[in-house]
Amino acid sequence: MLTRQSRRERVPRFELIPMIDVMMILCLFLAVMAFLPQVRTSIQAQLPQASSADQTPPSVTIDLTREGIAIDQKPLSADALTAAIQEEIGKNPETSFVIAADKSLPYEQVMNLLDRVKSSGAKRIALAATKQ
Repeated sequence: MLTRQSRRERVPRFELIPMIDVMMILCLFLAVMAFLPQVRTSIQAQLPQASSADQTPPSVTIDLTREGIAIDQKPLSADALTAAIQEEIGKNPETSFVIAADKSLPYEQVMNLLDRVKSSGAKRIALAATKQ
């Protein structure tokens, strides 16, 4: 038979150290997830600023820099760009394309790319800008 003293020893204890470990891991996870969408390891374009720029997630991003054209961070030639756009439209006709052109490029290059994307069959096209 159990005595009263042995029953008291079975009372569950509240351990603080494991809870602190769990909370630290949770904080690290949330911090990494908060900054993950901002991480871009592709060709970096310096975007122009606009006060009415929206923060909407694009379906397909087309980067235009002095080094060349990249679609979703994959470098392409101008001819392969048309095929890639048509492939994306074939998957989903409502695909939106965001052109992120470096602000130091001549306006004519941006317009040529915009014309190429439009002639490839894209219906939803936007130009990327950073908010002032």
